[in-house]
Amino acid sequence: MSTSKPHVVIPLASNARHLQQVYTGMEALAAKGHIRLDYQFDCQRHHKSGLSFTVDNRPVFVDTADSPAISQQDYDKCDVYFKRTLKPDDTAAMSKLEPFGLYFEIYPSVRSVLTTRRYMAYSDSGASNKLKTFIKSVDTANKMSFMPRAAQFDNPYPAGNTVMFYVRLWDPDFDKEFEISEAEAEDRRLINSLRIACVRQLKERFGDRALVGVMDDAYARKVAPDLVIAANDTSKQNYLERVKQAGVCIASTGLHESLGAKFAEYVALGKPIVSEVFNYSLPGDIQDKQNYLQYTTAEECTEQVASLLESPEAMQKMRDANLNYYRNMLTPQAIAQRIIDTVQRR
Repeated sequence: MSTSKPHVVIPLASNARHLQQVYTGMEALAAKGHIRLDYQFDCQRHHKSGLSFTVDNRPVFVDTADSPAISQQDYDKCDVYFKRTLKPDDTAAMSKLEPFGLYFEIYPSVRSVLTTRRYMAYSDSGASNKLKTFIKSVDTANKMSFMPRAAQFDNPYPAGNTVMFYVRLWDPDFDKEFEISEAEAEDRRLINSLRIACVRQLKERFGDRALVGVMDDAYARKVAPDLVIAANDTSKQNYLERVKQAGVCIASTGLHESLGAKFAEYVALGKPIVSEVFNYSLPGDIQDKQNYLQYTTAEECTEQVASLLESPEAMQKMRDANLNYYRNMLTPQAIAQRIIDTVQRR
């Protein structure tokens, strides 16, 4: 067996936020001398949340899209296909599939030439834009701007006695990126209905202890104006600070029944979680009653929250389980290492 370092070559085809875990993790492994990492800058660019690269010359595809659809073209070209929203039935039918796991946006906390070169590769043209991009790449302490960086998830935070659920609503009649089918519109209506019902019941049950509401946009102001949260409160920086101080945090499935970034952020910060039921495969040991409690209705959501808030012991056990999962499976470095190990094992 070769003892040389794994060689990872990544064409910088996309800088989608869904892929930042992969970039951040690979750069962390490279900085520690665990792998050789090369970026290819001369490649065709796109904005998709899929990334093709190689590990020791073996083709790999990482698909972090919300949709469970498998890209057959990319599947045929790779040796291993890592899928975020992975259906168990697809795993059984398609042997190359592996679960990618939970998604959230996270950036490096350590300066490196690799990181700076990657940032600069995606910078808009012009001296002013280049300077801003360079500053962002070296501002790892977030002194001049804010990005959710790895160091912000390194320290556990105590669970308080509040419940948090900041959520967006989806306009069923308009999307700036694509045309919405009637089935997709109905899916959005169902998502919105459950989210609004949960927010209302949580406010009624927990009063001032409920840090809940919907994000401000034209559609939210039309259908639930009394639940709209001030835009400043939902900025990424302020939102994460509120999560850190919260007790129980609530997650809901998104479009295509995907498991959104909030769930991963809650896990990373060691939060007790109440989550809508989801049916996708995740790597490692993460399960109902251990890492989260499930709900299917607003009433069940409220009762699950109450059961946790009334049991400090249950909250602490869930907090410990989620911190353990984050450290072993969800840090960017752990994700990158699992990708490499899986490719080498196959």
